[in-house]
Amino acid sequence: GPIGKLLVDDVWTLPVGEFEPIPVPDFPELPPEVERELSNDARYLYRICLAIISGNVPDTLASAKIGKMVQSRWLTLASRVCRLYVSCTCDDANLPTFVTT
Repeated sequence: GPIGKLLVDDVWTLPVGEFEPIPVPDFPELPPEVERELSNDARYLYRICLAIISGNVPDTLASAKIGKMVQSRWLTLASRVCRLYVSCTCDDANLPTFVTT
């Protein structure tokens, strides 16, 4: 579908748009030493989730490259879905559902 076609592109090149923050009051806040121990893919996903919660995507996060789209790599797939969400380039009403589930 339209979302899947956008996910295979370089989503980090899309401009960040006005997106609806998604409040998650019990989202874990990792201490910096724990965050540093995460893999690059896990750290990116953690940070993009924080950005979606706060409604603010730092420029360094917005332009950070994400790994290739491979369905067996759920971290990169989830990161791409979240990055697409903050760019608001897809009119598909299902995108917020993907992000919140």
